[in-house]
Amino acid sequence: MQFSSNVIIIGGGITGYLLALILSRANISVTLVEEKIKESGVKDFDGRAYALSFSSINVLKATDLWDQIKEHSQEIRKMKIFKDNENYPINSPLLEFDKSDLNGENIAFMVEDRFLTAVLYDALGDDVEMINNSNAVSFEENGNKIIVDLDKGIRVSADLVVAADGKNSKTAKHFGLSRLGWKYNQTSLVCAVSHEYPHEGIAYQKFYPSGPFAILPLKGNKSSLVWTESSNDAKAINNLPDKDYLKSLEKKFGDFLGDISVIGNKNSFELDLGFAESIIGSRLALVGDSAQNIHPLAGQGLNLGIRDIASLADVVIDGFRLGEDIGSVQVLTRYEKWRRFDSTLLSASTDIINRLFSTENKFNEITNVIGMRAVEHTPLIKKILMYEAMGMIGDLPRLLRGVAP
Repeated sequence: MQFSSNVIIIGGGITGYLLALILSRANISVTLVEEKIKESGVKDFDGRAYALSFSSINVLKATDLWDQIKEHSQEIRKMKIFKDNENYPINSPLLEFDKSDLNGENIAFMVEDRFLTAVLYDALGDDVEMINNSNAVSFEENGNKIIVDLDKGIRVSADLVVAADGKNSKTAKHFGLSRLGWKYNQTSLVCAVSHEYPHEGIAYQKFYPSGPFAILPLKGNKSSLVWTESSNDAKAINNLPDKDYLKSLEKKFGDFLGDISVIGNKNSFELDLGFAESIIGSRLALVGDSAQNIHPLAGQGLNLGIRDIASLADVVIDGFRLGEDIGSVQVLTRYEKWRRFDSTLLSASTDIINRLFSTENKFNEITNVIGMRAVEHTPLIKKILMYEAMGMIGDLPRLLRGVAP
């Protein structure tokens, strides 16, 4: 079986689905190849959730999806950040970000993976050629086209290949794109809890010497947790019986929301920083974790991927409408120039913050406390940091501003 498509996206999930949807609505033919078997509908809660920034929500508004997602989401109205010890209790943060500082704009919304994924997948409908349970096995350039062979005996001819297949991207490796980075010797334990008292839309970031501990509000009396420990300690904790796991969790969590219990699955992820030396190749563009993966302490991984999508979509759609070759180096270089500074800045920032706070060095601790107190008492710096986290600083693609391309 052989057919042609303007764009072939390797990898599904949120980034692959969202890009496919945006491009198809601009009358660009899209084929999406996904390794897993995917079915429509909302699955059982598995503990995974994301903090969607203001600019990411703008993208979903521009694609007319936000109203469906919002009913399952929880607004983060306030974020409290502190060093966790007896001198800085939960009601006395060193640094606090509040929605009221933004003239009514939103900091972020939390949404469970199952709802976000289901809405995006179902929105694709018949506009995108979906090939599930399949892998690309070879790529061959032929003039101004690239031929992609799949393991099901399917051959697709396209102008552009987009890799959205994760940080261990097989597609990037096929094209010989090297990846730089390092491991943190940290592992994030990810789960969700139900709790006795309402969270009131407040997110908490506690910095322990072993790593950050984030409590992120979900709809109802539930919160998503990202609990970072050294890899050895995390492995030991993850192997505990459920009762002992909960006891370890309670020591980190505290009792300010009353009794807690784990809901959904318990997941764990070894942490590293990784980025492709180039996010473009010959008729290839990388997006999301295929382009870069960062430390989860700021909850910006998915938002960074959505910024990739918005920028690439702007470039490809404009090139398509002008009759340009959308897989050419001239078009793809625009994408790489647009994204490189933002992704490098965020990668470096999360790395530095993690190294500064994940330590028992007393001098660093004193410096960190002074730094956070200084930011807390400087409204202009606070606002700049908030707008950066919201993805609203710099030369923004139309989608990040809420405008359909």
